[in-house]
Amino acid sequence: MSEVKHINYMEILNHNQGFVHPKKWIEYAKKNNFVKTDAIRISNCPDCKSKKQKKLGQYIYYSNLIQILRCNSCGLIFSDVRLSESVIKHHFEVNYKNDQYYKISRSKIFLQIACIVKGILEERGTVLDIGGAKGHLASFIKMSCNNVDITVSDLSVDACNNLISKGYKTICCSLAALRKYINRCYDVVLLIDVLYYEPNLKEAFKSIQRSVGDKGVIIIRIQRHPVRFLRTIN
Repeated sequence: MSEVKHINYMEILNHNQGFVHPKKWIEYAKKNNFVKTDAIRISNCPDCKSKKQKKLGQYIYYSNLIQILRCNSCGLIFSDVRLSESVIKHHFEVNYKNDQYYKISRSKIFLQIACIVKGILEERGTVLDIGGAKGHLASFIKMSCNNVDITVSDLSVDACNNLISKGYKTICCSLAALRKYINRCYDVVLLIDVLYYEPNLKEAFKSIQRSVGDKGVIIIRIQRHPVRFLRTIN
């Protein structure tokens, strides 16, 4: 008979972020199989560093209780918990490595984005797909607009090498560092489910502003749950 492992949910709740009164959350933690997850709390606005915020809501993500806040100074809407780099890396390796995930589960999303890009560019133009992984979205856009010039940026060396073998232009770096490597402005810049994973928001905004032309368009997609920041880029 196998030994039943005892899980100390009070210890987990004390370790994770957001549970000011952990005893009230023990049953919820048991029901949802909470685990220890490394994360840090953000007390200042990631953009202007103001400490004056208004709470808009809250959600559970990776066993952490995360507040959605609006900065009273600059208007940024952000989540007050950031998962550790190791947790984020594991998240992408587990959830986004399988080609079938992109080809099947994400196909409707990619097709919709490709149609939007086609409507903006018609037949010609330049596109920068930030965080484009192995180029599945880029391939949808290519099928919709044959003459579109697409560049894909991604942090993964393997992903970029895979794209180069398929004939795509690539920039291998983080979003925050992207502005150092861009030598042109693009007609369309895509940020599909990537912005809220960027820890260095100020540098990320600089990269986005540097990458888009005066008449260019930025397309941002944000998932329903793990939203880290939201703001209009002027």
